[in-house]
Amino acid sequence: MFNAGWQRCRVHFMRNALAYAGKSGRRIVSAFIATAFAQDDADAATGQWRKVADQFRPKLPKLAAFLDEAETDVLCPNALPNQSAPTTVEVAVETPNTVGPVVVLPAGDPGT
Repeated sequence: MFNAGWQRCRVHFMRNALAYAGKSGRRIVSAFIATAFAQDDADAATGQWRKVADQFRPKLPKLAAFLDEAETDVLCPNALPNQSAPTTVEVAVETPNTVGPVVVLPAGDPGT
């Protein structure tokens, strides 16, 4: 988006990161990384990402290096303003027995 040549999918990133964690450490690694994704803005996400990487560095240096390398690609969606993020809402669809998520985009120029 702004600082990355391409955006890395968080799902695929997480799959690759958990490969460095070992079977017994996957839940805690996933929970730690998720704290960076949960931040409200890009600065907070970057700060939390650095803290998480630094916590892993002593025992999982390869994972910490992977986090260092992927930081810009994975966190680039956090650089977008919050009001441009789509909101998912549940709505009843006219077809019988069908309810599904609908993405509601903010008002603006339909060409963007």
